[in-house]
Amino acid sequence: MSDYIIGADIGTSSSKATAFSLEGKLLVQQQIPYPTQHVKPSYSEQDPDQVLQAICNAIRQVTDQMQNQPPLCVSFSSAMHSLMAVDSKGDPLSPLILWSDGRSEKEAEWLKQQPAAQDIYLHTGTPIHPMSPLCKLIWWRNENKKTFGKTAKFIGIKEYLFSKLFGEYVTDYSLASATGLFDHYALKWYEPALELSGLKSEHLPDAVSSLYILKGLKNDFPSRLGLPVNTPFVAGAGDGCLANLGTGVTKKEEMAVTIGTSGAVRLFTGDPINDEKGRIFNYLLLPKEFISGGAVNNGGVLLDWFRHQFMKENDRQESYDDFLKEAFDAEPGCNGLLFLPYLMGERSPMWDSRARGAFLGIHIEHERKHFMRAVLEGICYSLYDTASLMERSGLAVKTIYASGGFTRNPEWVQMLTDLFDKKVRICDRGDASSVGAALLGMRAMGILSSWEDAEKYTTADKSFVPDKKKTKIYQRNFELFSKMYDTLKTAMHEITTWQNK
Repeated sequence: MSDYIIGADIGTSSSKATAFSLEGKLLVQQQIPYPTQHVKPSYSEQDPDQVLQAICNAIRQVTDQMQNQPPLCVSFSSAMHSLMAVDSKGDPLSPLILWSDGRSEKEAEWLKQQPAAQDIYLHTGTPIHPMSPLCKLIWWRNENKKTFGKTAKFIGIKEYLFSKLFGEYVTDYSLASATGLFDHYALKWYEPALELSGLKSEHLPDAVSSLYILKGLKNDFPSRLGLPVNTPFVAGAGDGCLANLGTGVTKKEEMAVTIGTSGAVRLFTGDPINDEKGRIFNYLLLPKEFISGGAVNNGGVLLDWFRHQFMKENDRQESYDDFLKEAFDAEPGCNGLLFLPYLMGERSPMWDSRARGAFLGIHIEHERKHFMRAVLEGICYSLYDTASLMERSGLAVKTIYASGGFTRNPEWVQMLTDLFDKKVRICDRGDASSVGAALLGMRAMGILSSWEDAEKYTTADKSFVPDKKKTKIYQRNFELFSKMYDTLKTAMHEITTWQNK
């Protein structure tokens, strides 16, 4: 038997392939980036063949480094909510539209007003927002009728990969349940959502278990990948769901918090957490295994924004370390300076693509370092806003598992620990979604019989406990932060209207 698994992650900005031993040790990782095109305001698109080439090359580089010893399987993670059109031959009729694409803002607002809106949320688990493929499809039907009428299948990037490698159009339950079109109770495409989109179920891929195995690589893909033709490929799941597995969050009293380019708060539950205002997502990993939570657009990307706009000294772009060092020179609470971090609209908890950012409480004594720390605190407040909503549903969270780029800075992790007032643990085994994909592969291949068996692979390396004095400061500031959106909402929407003209 082969002694390693490849976890393949098709991300928003790059694709990664990682070899893990069957004991969970990271052996080799390769990462290949690709660009995103913004051909119009609010558009975010990629070339699907460029993404396909990147993930194939990453896998090939790993198999080369493993001296062409075949893996036990290749198991997949993928960014969620992508959408593209293909013709009857499987060739692209469109670019790949990403989760961050906001072109369907008008359609999302229209859908929220429809009588079926809450029913669609309750059955599909996907909040109504421009990220949702359902909203994108309604835009497509209204604004691009020519392509819409010629399309044989509407699929995401992982489905496109599988169609090329195996000639099958299949999507896993978690990605299906992130479309706004899939009934996660009946495990089939939801007819009321299909009617609104103008599609029939045959226009979509078949929904299969995340443990579903594909075999029989087509054409020249065995040589391109450096793999035997019958290497098992595990359907896998969405990156957010697998980040939960990869950080060890598989119990109801545990919460995963991720801050990378964006951010997310997630729980592992046996049943969906249905919110009366449709603010909590519920993605189906396996039957009776839901990943529930909320995602935010505005995470570490805001550090990029601040650095590029306000941190150029003598034509030198200051680094992330420069940013964090200066930010943490300011006191907790930033002397009353608050930052609303909705520069790119926001998903959870308000799901408002027309939201915008703001600094509040600016005083003559505030220095640049206060603004920098306020950005970090604002990102944490935004995630805490979603976490508080989820805990109000009756769940009692005891421990948080942190992942993402922010975990490389202990002071930022401590800030989150103090705000949430809970113990925070970090499992540093590499990219959490890739680890999760590998664990899913182990379960598909029979190495793991349950997620309890996977605990030995995700033992925490570091732990943080809250500083109660700082918790008091952050909780006071959060009370003010939580009022800012409702207070400024009307003005935000008017400003967004001006900006979009």
